[in-house]
Amino acid sequence: MVTEARFKIRDFGRDTWCNSVDELIATLRSRYATKSVSVQYRTKATGSSRVVFVDVDPDAIRHSYQDRNEVDFCLIESEAL
Repeated sequence: MVTEARFKIRDFGRDTWCNSVDELIATLRSRYATKSVSVQYRTKATGSSRVVFVDVDPDAIRHSYQDRNEVDFCLIESEAL
């Protein structure tokens, strides 16, 4: 298991680590299509862990809660340690 990767996709024990946002998006689309999972990463500002709950829909990766807008991966990239 890789523990130095920046992002962790959590899926009830079937977790996957990704090193970049591009890898994260590709992995979500290929391995987690039509599923609801969470993405966990550490923030630059505080080093604390942030979790984003997402639905991997056929047309987009959306927030599971809130307004169901598409996930802003540029924001995640800028926040991630």
